[in-house]
Amino acid sequence: MAKSDTDSGVAVKTAVVLLRLVVGATFVFSGFTKGIDPWGTVYKLEEYLRLWSFDGYTSLITFCAFAIAIIESIIGISLLLGIYRRVSIWVATFAMVILLPLTIYTAVTGAVHDCGCFGEAVHLQPWATVWKNVALFAGIVALIILNRRVKGVFPFAAQWIVVTLTGIYILALALAGYYYQPLIDWRPYPVGAQLVSEDDEDETDADMLFIYQKDGLRQEFSLDSLPEESEGWEFVERITVKSHQSYVAEESASIGIADGVILTEGRQLLFTFPDLPAVSIKYTYLINEIVDRCRDAGVEVTGLTSASDAQVDEWRDLSMASYPIVRVSDTQVKMLARGNPAVVILYDGRIIDKRSLSSISMAEVSEDGALFNSEMVHDLGLWLVYMTAAYLAALLLLWAFGFLVIRL
Repeated sequence: MAKSDTDSGVAVKTAVVLLRLVVGATFVFSGFTKGIDPWGTVYKLEEYLRLWSFDGYTSLITFCAFAIAIIESIIGISLLLGIYRRVSIWVATFAMVILLPLTIYTAVTGAVHDCGCFGEAVHLQPWATVWKNVALFAGIVALIILNRRVKGVFPFAAQWIVVTLTGIYILALALAGYYYQPLIDWRPYPVGAQLVSEDDEDETDADMLFIYQKDGLRQEFSLDSLPEESEGWEFVERITVKSHQSYVAEESASIGIADGVILTEGRQLLFTFPDLPAVSIKYTYLINEIVDRCRDAGVEVTGLTSASDAQVDEWRDLSMASYPIVRVSDTQVKMLARGNPAVVILYDGRIIDKRSLSSISMAEVSEDGALFNSEMVHDLGLWLVYMTAAYLAALLLLWAFGFLVIRL
């Protein structure tokens, strides 16, 4: 009888550890991917909010993007390591009470094609997201019952430090991703991708994008996904683009840029404007200085945006833009580079660097050739290594201190 009780106790503890690993790791990965790419989270939140005709509130949405990444990561690390066992599980429950009905709604209506749960790292179809959340919620319910039966890795006195370190770590990742570029680029156009080559000129296919408007919001649709008139969408205009093939890791990705915009030879700089009306006027002087420097160096400059013709004309008047601005797909301009605006540097049609304009200083622009000799992307990779190593080392030292000093 005693042996049976012992076996039962071991089974329960094993189940708790496994549940912590699965549920905690899922939250950690979700928070990490959102922290790496806060711009992607901003775009996904805006997509959700458009379901209820909310527009604007950019600063609040950005704050929420940072907060979601930090909170999810803290929940995940708390579950994973068994700290704040009562609080963490109830916070996770509250999160799932919100997320599960939301994902069911979007799956039934088909309003959102990808939940954005794991950023650009993993894409899930709506119903796959629903079943993932159902399984996650079931694991959380089981932990509500069993979580307190197994002690955590850290003593109670050190748990607040773990939470603080996790929040600082994710915040650092998010700030780097927001003001520079994501420290890991899961998008179709990483540095090194060939946007266009000479062979592409004979392989371009004409595509149509249809612009519709509802309640003041403009959205692009392909021919296969045109909205119903009963949904309140009003046709505005049609755009014809050509899709060039970009070969990344033996998989092709298309970018809707008109033929001839991307040069097959020489250096080129692209400004990307995902939300042209929201671009701060303070950037106009820096942009124009970059344009002047590029022209002096014989570098072609082109702007890419999904804005309407009227918005482009307004920007030209406001910023005195003397460079061509080409209209492209809203999704692709956001995928190409993060930031509003951002800079993409090409050589022979290949991406050699990407930067948010907020990361570029006037001093860097004034220094001849500095912008085109940037090692920023490589620096970002090292930043991720250093920050992660420092975070893990801090947790390890804290555990050793707690185990050797506090518990003994």
